[in-house]
Amino acid sequence: MMRPHMLLSCLEISAVMLKKERRFSNTQLLRGRRKPISSHCHSNAENANIISIMSFSQIALLPLKRIPIKVHCWGGFGSQLFACVVARRLNERFPQRKIVVVFHSSGVTARHLEVPQSFLQGSRVTLSNDFQGESKSNGSTAGKSQQNRIKTFIILLLRKLRFLVRLNSEMEFRHIRYWSLEVRGHYTQLSLTENEIDWVISSLGIDLKNNLSDDVFSVHFRLGDLMKLSTKSFIPVERVTRTLLSVPNVNTLSIYSDSSEQEVRMLIADALTPLSFKVSQLPTLQVIKNCVENSYFLGTNSKISLWIALIRCTKSLGKATYLPHEMSLMLGKLVPPDLIRQKTISY
Repeated sequence: MMRPHMLLSCLEISAVMLKKERRFSNTQLLRGRRKPISSHCHSNAENANIISIMSFSQIALLPLKRIPIKVHCWGGFGSQLFACVVARRLNERFPQRKIVVVFHSSGVTARHLEVPQSFLQGSRVTLSNDFQGESKSNGSTAGKSQQNRIKTFIILLLRKLRFLVRLNSEMEFRHIRYWSLEVRGHYTQLSLTENEIDWVISSLGIDLKNNLSDDVFSVHFRLGDLMKLSTKSFIPVERVTRTLLSVPNVNTLSIYSDSSEQEVRMLIADALTPLSFKVSQLPTLQVIKNCVENSYFLGTNSKISLWIALIRCTKSLGKATYLPHEMSLMLGKLVPPDLIRQKTISY
């Protein structure tokens, strides 16, 4: 949350900028009424306009050069990749501003910085250790209610002035201004460019020239904190197993999960009796590489699955890629139709 003195600074900057914009617009109107005496005078007027624009930009940006734009991020590896893409965009759009990526540890379970350092070049990194587990405050309810109203009002005001930007979609990205101070969101409805996708692949260290593993079916089966959440859950096991059994000529499965082998086998072993499978817990980066390189891939409701499917469908990798229909809809928003080289199969 922004401190009171920072709020005052924001309002002061906004007032100065609006005042100078109004003054500049009035000057333009007055100049527009005058009839130029000669081409030489017209040229001088154009030069004066350019100088005025430059002066306004420089004056407006002076107090902001020392204040960074903070990109806040919650979640694991997949969410952190999206935040890094946003930070990269902001570095390109506002090269005069510093970009700071704030990784929060809060969530259902404690989170840690997982993405490789190659994603963080050009941006500063701050770790916010705000995980509190199940601890609850015992403060006054009446006092909290008053504080919440004030906090809500301040946040709405700062969003209206574009100092704070809620960023989830491509449309919301257009709300960011050069005086913005913070962006927050899940960033999963941005429309990624081919350049951004190539940058992610390169930063992950994925070699697209590697030979695919023939007839290996990899499954990314996320359980983890979904087993503790009441608001959302993992994809029903029946949907996963039914899809796996429907694929012909598949005898061996490589299942990658963030849960133990015992938990995974308890959920799916009976349903997959005709098939042999092994369960592995590997570093996330290695899981992504393995799943990208295998002939078949089935993902679940995880941003890691989403990134794997995204890379496979834009680079036409493997024989088939399966995603839950919920995730297929997300993929359709992330990747423009002209970048799709291979369609995913929804289940």
